[in-house]
Amino acid sequence: MNRTKIEWCDYYKGWLEAFIDSEGSLSIIKEKRPHFVAGVTFKPILSISNRCVPMLEQAKILIGGGAITKHDRKGCYQFSTTANILRGLLPKITLIAKEKQRLILIECLSILDRHAGKNMPRTTDELNHLQSLFSAIRKENGRWVL
Repeated sequence: MNRTKIEWCDYYKGWLEAFIDSEGSLSIIKEKRPHFVAGVTFKPILSISNRCVPMLEQAKILIGGGAITKHDRKGCYQFSTTANILRGLLPKITLIAKEKQRLILIECLSILDRHAGKNMPRTTDELNHLQSLFSAIRKENGRWVL
């Protein structure tokens, strides 16, 4: 396998979609930032956990960036990437099990994209909308909504 570039084709697109659907997690991280106007930031994230590092490396190449780190003592590794790469990736793929999460992240990114890479809302309406997207994706991922 060429570790510098894999040509994007239907085969690899399908492989990546299945890998994300089965092993991936699409979510939004909400962090308190008291020194920011809104007091919070929202960070869309894709993470994939697996023990097979070559598979994670292939996903990283197809996605176009990200980081692979050791996740736990049981030999599991985690690939993760954030907003800038997701802006290019999410519109190009279609998921089955995680399609609702993909659409929520696209909507979240469209709000955050208006602010030159800043992961924070600028208005109360944006803050409320991002909070509702955060709650919606947590619900889709089976987590308690706070």
